[in-house]
Amino acid sequence: MTESHATTLELRDYLGILRRRKWFIILPTVVILVAAITASLLTTPIYEASADVLIQSNKRSSVIADVAMPAEDPARELQTQIQVITSRPVAEETAKRLQLNVPPEAIQARVTAQVLGQTSIIRVRARDASASLARDIANGVSATYIDLRRKSALDSFAQQANDLQQKVDEATAELQQRDAELADAISKTRGEKTSDTGSQALVATLTNRREQAAAVQSFWKTALDKLQIQSNLQTSSAETVAPATLPTAPVEPKLSRKVIFALTIGILLGAGIAFLVEYLDDSLRSKQDAEKAFGAPILGMIPRAQSWNDRRSAMLLSVKDPASTTAEAYRSVRTNLQFSLLDSGSRVVLVTSPSASEGKSTTAANIAVVLAQSGKSVIIVDCDLRRPRVHKFFELRNTEGVTTAILAERPLVDLLQRPRIAGAPPSLLALTSGPIPPNPADLLGSARVSELIETLGTLADYVVIDSPPIVPLSDAAVLAPKTDGAIIVAKAGQSSRRASAQAAEKLDAVGAELLGVVLNEVTPNFGEPGYYYDYYYYYQSYRPIPEKQGSKRGGGRRSKDSGGARAAQTAGSR
Repeated sequence: MTESHATTLELRDYLGILRRRKWFIILPTVVILVAAITASLLTTPIYEASADVLIQSNKRSSVIADVAMPAEDPARELQTQIQVITSRPVAEETAKRLQLNVPPEAIQARVTAQVLGQTSIIRVRARDASASLARDIANGVSATYIDLRRKSALDSFAQQANDLQQKVDEATAELQQRDAELADAISKTRGEKTSDTGSQALVATLTNRREQAAAVQSFWKTALDKLQIQSNLQTSSAETVAPATLPTAPVEPKLSRKVIFALTIGILLGAGIAFLVEYLDDSLRSKQDAEKAFGAPILGMIPRAQSWNDRRSAMLLSVKDPASTTAEAYRSVRTNLQFSLLDSGSRVVLVTSPSASEGKSTTAANIAVVLAQSGKSVIIVDCDLRRPRVHKFFELRNTEGVTTAILAERPLVDLLQRPRIAGAPPSLLALTSGPIPPNPADLLGSARVSELIETLGTLADYVVIDSPPIVPLSDAAVLAPKTDGAIIVAKAGQSSRRASAQAAEKLDAVGAELLGVVLNEVTPNFGEPGYYYDYYYYYQSYRPIPEKQGSKRGGGRRSKDSGGARAAQTAGSR
């Protein structure tokens, strides 16, 4: 098998799991979906309004010298303003302006803010059960923030102006003091009759000091004038560029989003449950599972017969409805079985199952019928001495049979019966179980049984032996080495892999050959997707077309071999 082919099979296996366990996916998805829709319908609608506020950068410069002050990081500044917008003071002032009798925390819980992309715009969002209140809160928070920012800027300018005015007043006082000192020195110098070099030097010093004080006063006055100009030009650094409008549709609950989310969660949860159940399931889920569990090939897969309603009754579909899909599946088993027994002389086959109620008796009876329909002489033997059923399929009495032959109460050939069911092939004979003994396993393990099976092999082309389940009972393990091989019948989707493996191991332990496995009651959910429908479709599309009455048919005559003839002659009309 190539790697690509193996990958395809693995994918199909996963799809098969989901298909088989579809209800584990459908039910959680439906429950979660209904819960989500119900919750959405019961949830109060929430409306959202938003206002856009432009934050202008403050390019501040020094009023003392023409030197630009270092600007803050724009991203950091915007995040700072977001914290201010959603702060308690803004919420408290907004509640007062809107005359809302709610605490500031209630406003804060309804308001969010974020920067729009790489811009300097902050979008203020407000949510509320009332569309108009959501709009008013968004606009109110924006207006309150802008007013507070403007007031903060004006307060900052006022504080700076006060500081500069104090500097101007100090410089003016200093200038006035220097003017007085200079005037006093000049008056003294004029009163002297002779010029004094020391007095002139004092006047020059005081004059210099007075000029310095005048320069300081002029500097602070100039700074104050610049500040006043800046305060007039920059009364605010924020403005509303897009006020909030009345929302027309609620943002919560979003039914489409909840439905998609519920579907996603439901499908994922259901798929997880499906895979978990599949992992814990020990049944034969596919043809590959059966081949791996038994370690043997699959001789055939028998579809579940829709026309057989009462499984407790015995029904031979290969006789009642030979053109059915189930009958054709039994013929496929016949073909594969004949190839498996090509090298065998007597062709004695044991039919068993891992456990009870898996269809082994039904399969054994139908295999015997289709073998006989092919023109071969066949004897079906009921060695299930605990729950015999072969006589029910062929409408025979069960007063004598295998137990009678083992005890040598009557000759074997006298115990063979011809089926009384209408449509049974003439080359088919049956040996029923006879009276149920108290010790079936001991009886079947006797040397007389070996002689019996050997004799039966000389009387027919094929001998099909129905036996009890092999895992719980030892009867089949005792009989298997006396035959040419065994067929195990397992119920598709129900037989456990552990019991299947044990059945194969028990046959191997006694040295019996496992010819193959027949999977019984295969349903559309079993195995690979499409197998059941493809098989049914292709067979139905090529069923024989009934001929018109009066048409002539040509055909050959079935031939019997000497063994079949001897068995039929011996059975007589029984």
